[in-house]
Amino acid sequence: MNRKHVFLLNPAAGQGQAIGMREQIENISQRLSLDTEIYETKEELDAQVFTSQLIKNNDVDTKIRLYACGGDGTANEILNAIIGHDNMELAVIPMGTGNDFVRNFGDVELFRNLEYQMTADTVKTDVIRYTWKRQGFSCSRYCINMFNIGFDCNVVEMAGKLKKKPLISGSMAYLAGVAAMLVKMKGADLKVEFEDGKVFDGKMLLIAIANGCFCGGGVKGVPKALTDDGFMDISLIRKCSRRRFIQLFPKYAKGEHLNAKGADKLIIYRKAKTLKITANGEPFTFSTDGELTKAKEIEFEIVPGAVDFVVPQQIESNK
Repeated sequence: MNRKHVFLLNPAAGQGQAIGMREQIENISQRLSLDTEIYETKEELDAQVFTSQLIKNNDVDTKIRLYACGGDGTANEILNAIIGHDNMELAVIPMGTGNDFVRNFGDVELFRNLEYQMTADTVKTDVIRYTWKRQGFSCSRYCINMFNIGFDCNVVEMAGKLKKKPLISGSMAYLAGVAAMLVKMKGADLKVEFEDGKVFDGKMLLIAIANGCFCGGGVKGVPKALTDDGFMDISLIRKCSRRRFIQLFPKYAKGEHLNAKGADKLIIYRKAKTLKITANGEPFTFSTDGELTKAKEIEFEIVPGAVDFVVPQQIESNK
């Protein structure tokens, strides 16, 4: 089967670092005799539109490796174009704020090595299909890493504003967002229906629905999540005092909070194949791989092994 490498460079990512990769991509492609194409995205959803057109115009007998050179949002756009196409592979060159999905596979720096990426094998990874509804409108899409609702989502929104300021990195912006949101301690009032019929109905601090462990630039909020086990991990933290959350957060960031004293009374942690969440009032904001949307109701479903994901390994001769 023929193979083609297509790089989608997000000019907004990494303060323009993605654009600076062009020469390196061309040099490696020439040295390795690889068929390569480079495209600079121009606006939101452009990566998805370009990828959909690429799929339409290319032979199904050509294996195409698509490189998301940007953040989790760029990868999400490509993901939503390639689902259902067996000749498509997803690679991520992490240059965004969080770069959280690649953290599930080891050293983030390996993912920034173009030659490792261009010569690597793929693994099958699950994704989450979600359908959200609001004011009679319904939309279905896919998520590769995590959804956040409540406090975590509020932090993502605040971090998005802070990261535009000079000298504030992704993880720093997230921690600054946490500090800002501690003043308000906003959560969410939701009805959460699990697949076995159990229901949580009321106010909560946050809920994460996850395929991967990490959010916010390395915060391990959903520590038992596996990208290939055929389940979503759901982590729900009930409303609690500011003091209790401050005590818990250091363990939460390291993924050690499930064993903390009193955690069993504060946290609901479950694995599931499906889930439904409905607002007990006005539509709520949710974050999908870092992108914000409002919904009145969302249904989630795991899709096992839906994507061939490129996982680079260090080349032996370069160790």
